[in-house]
Amino acid sequence: MKFFYYTNHNKHVDICMADLLKNDNVTVLDGTLKPINNIFLKILRKVHLSRKIDYFIHLPLKQIWMASKIPKLEDNEEYCFIFIDSAPHGMDFQHLKRLRKKSKGRIKYLLFLFNPVELFKENTLYNLNNMDYDYVLSYDFNDSKKYGFIQYNAPYSIIINNKSEINKDLYFICWNKGRLSSLHKIYQNSIDNNVKSTFRITGVEESLQEYKGQIIYNQRIEYDRVIQEILECNCIMDMISPGHSGVSTRYFEAVCYNKKLLTNNKNIVNLPFYNSEYMKIYENPEDIDWDWVKERVNVDYHYDGRFSPLKLLDKIYELWHQ
Repeated sequence: MKFFYYTNHNKHVDICMADLLKNDNVTVLDGTLKPINNIFLKILRKVHLSRKIDYFIHLPLKQIWMASKIPKLEDNEEYCFIFIDSAPHGMDFQHLKRLRKKSKGRIKYLLFLFNPVELFKENTLYNLNNMDYDYVLSYDFNDSKKYGFIQYNAPYSIIINNKSEINKDLYFICWNKGRLSSLHKIYQNSIDNNVKSTFRITGVEESLQEYKGQIIYNQRIEYDRVIQEILECNCIMDMISPGHSGVSTRYFEAVCYNKKLLTNNKNIVNLPFYNSEYMKIYENPEDIDWDWVKERVNVDYHYDGRFSPLKLLDKIYELWHQ
């Protein structure tokens, strides 16, 4: 079996899938659109790829706008196409369906949802409504139950193996999403307890930036820099959004890079590698043990590589032949 993996060059996703991108059995296809300078062609492409029009009529040949084309397929070989969250912009669902039908069972399509459906509901449902995927996998427990998806851990690759000197006690990065009041309270408590921390919060109006100059507001950074900053911290803080039932990236970072984890996710006790020495749950800001956050210990989850996206290929083999 061979695999095609579509990437839209989302830095975070590409880093999580890094092990997959290096695998000889995986062909990586560029799912972005070709650059166009011609005004007329830009307008034509916008109309051709319009989702509003697509609700009434499926226009053919959308794949002509994509940066990558599917290479010639070998006879008698099995192929699985892997898509992440929303399909590439120029995806021609009808073309893919015809390709699968012509293959007589040698081609299957898998969609992996990195995010809860509610976060990108319009895009995700558009994708699902227009393409009958053979397999839909989600890391979110509630979504898997509600929509009948296959529940599967989010893939995660380790891209840095070198240790860094720890210079911060606590690291936190997130979008606001209505959690600002709690985050500000936690930050103030960290100051009161002499905790050296880095807080990065985006999506915060200027009038609400109470700790401007201390908390880093609205500064977006690439995910490889996030990892580097995590390597320099003693403890990662996690705050899951209301209604979120999956595991955030912070959990995978903690396990894969051997960091303490401070989280409000009570389900953490049911996850592999849970260790009460290295992971603490808080419900309210007042619950946090700041001495534990600051204490330096040798963290080792004895991680065995099970989150690598290469394991996703094994899962596909299992699903295909069950």
